[in-house]
Amino acid sequence: MKSINEIIESINALGVSEGHFTIKDGHLTYEVTFDESVVDITTTDEEEGTAKVYRLSRDGSALRVVKGYQYAVNPETAEFLLMIDSRQLDCLKKMAALIRDHATAMEAVIRGRYEEMEVCVTGVVPPFTVEIDFSDTGKVQVAQEEYWFYWDELSLEEIELSASHPFPHQMIDTRHPFTFDIDWEMQDALLNALSYYRKHLDGSIPYYGWLHVRVQHLKLIIYPNGHMVLADKAGMSEPMEMHELAAQLGG
Repeated sequence: MKSINEIIESINALGVSEGHFTIKDGHLTYEVTFDESVVDITTTDEEEGTAKVYRLSRDGSALRVVKGYQYAVNPETAEFLLMIDSRQLDCLKKMAALIRDHATAMEAVIRGRYEEMEVCVTGVVPPFTVEIDFSDTGKVQVAQEEYWFYWDELSLEEIELSASHPFPHQMIDTRHPFTFDIDWEMQDALLNALSYYRKHLDGSIPYYGWLHVRVQHLKLIIYPNGHMVLADKAGMSEPMEMHELAAQLGG
């Protein structure tokens, strides 16, 4: 088994600023990519069926690791995973559990007797979305634009977390007042969503994240403090307490 220091020494011995090479060592394969400042090493263990992605500086310092199933780990996925800070990681853990345990049941309750209604429950931990991927046996998928991974297929415990950083989110746009187009079916569905939240999720949405409940063209956004807004392509409402929104919906 090669050590990280041995690989760094091999890179420095090449005398070039950037490049790529592969090392085979028994059941281990090392894919190494480097430039003037950063080295990415993907280690594949054929016996375990697992892989690790190491990101470190050219002198071998600032080591970070992402580990998971072989098919789930690659440098592109690691690229955005390594941007996670400690607050986001804690929020992702809680949000993934919430979505795993409640998204499917909540969607069924929201639809009620309108089985064909388009409903989707998604967790948001900026810049990531967390939802059930029904195309692959209902796994919890974490995505950020074109990158994604299944929550249970990666271990994030070994990541050296970066310093925490802010992520902006515009909750309210008061410059453009608007009204929502809500029919009776959507009204019932939104009231069902509030009922499920009150019974099962009140106080459970993790800090630094929020819950998106999409019903047809309309989105109900629920924040950790319990405030709720309605949004569509035109904009967002003022934040409301649950009882205020329920009253507006006739509940």
